[in-house]
Amino acid sequence: MRIFDNELKWLKGNLHTHTQQSDGAISVVDAVNLFKDNGYHFIAVTDHKKYTPARVMSGFIMIPGEELDFSAEDGSHVYHITSIGAKGHIDTTVHNTPQKCIDEILRLEGMPVIAHPAWSIMSPEDILKLSGYEAVEVFNGISEAYAARGISSQQADAMANRNVFPLLLATDDCHFYDIDHLLGWIMVNCESFTESSIMSAIRAGRFYATQGPEIRQITVNEDKSIDVETGDVKQINVLSSSYWVRDRIFRAKQGGYINHAHYVPAQGDRWVRVEAVDEFGKIAWSNYIRIEK
Repeated sequence: MRIFDNELKWLKGNLHTHTQQSDGAISVVDAVNLFKDNGYHFIAVTDHKKYTPARVMSGFIMIPGEELDFSAEDGSHVYHITSIGAKGHIDTTVHNTPQKCIDEILRLEGMPVIAHPAWSIMSPEDILKLSGYEAVEVFNGISEAYAARGISSQQADAMANRNVFPLLLATDDCHFYDIDHLLGWIMVNCESFTESSIMSAIRAGRFYATQGPEIRQITVNEDKSIDVETGDVKQINVLSSSYWVRDRIFRAKQGGYINHAHYVPAQGDRWVRVEAVDEFGKIAWSNYIRIEK
């Protein structure tokens, strides 16, 4: 089974963007132009408690978006939830808890995303108290740029080991201050250049998240072994549910690159995911792949 269809389009997008409609530094028009000029095909403008509807321009798509936030009762963490693709605004004075917010996003046919859990100092248990969310941000650019808490893979893996498998997104969460944009995105393998096709492909897991490296194909063979094809990278990691597996990190020889890895699941593996790491330490992340014994 191949995860991606090589006959389909690859579209680049960012699903967490702020503008002058809330606390961003530039206008929606300028944000669209910046991303379009840098090879993106779509974005979601997710201003705080401000709904931005869909819009189709020449060669570019805006997916509806909004960001909602709540504080934990004990003050130990916060919940930031992005609404992607919903057909309307989420009024947090009515939907005034994280769960009610998620339920309303789903009612409006949107995709609820748990934003930057590492930055929010959320434990896996904090996320698992909720239900109905479809994705978490495995990488959040502004959280990395200003707080060194941009990567949330540990929280996601702990969730996966409790049989909860969120989709993994990389986003900017850009406010266009200075160094917080063009840092993380998703590459979506979809049938057509439409909002519905993009959203369908994301929900089906036909995408990977990245800071730059390419994941070109992942193949699950009949014997459950995994073949990974990437661009030229320094390292390919095949993470799994097992705590200790000796042969799941594939490194290039000094001065060289690799673009393929073959992984045979360990006895206890119930899931795997792939990371591709380039010479600058930038990472690409696959979604979770369930292994049925």
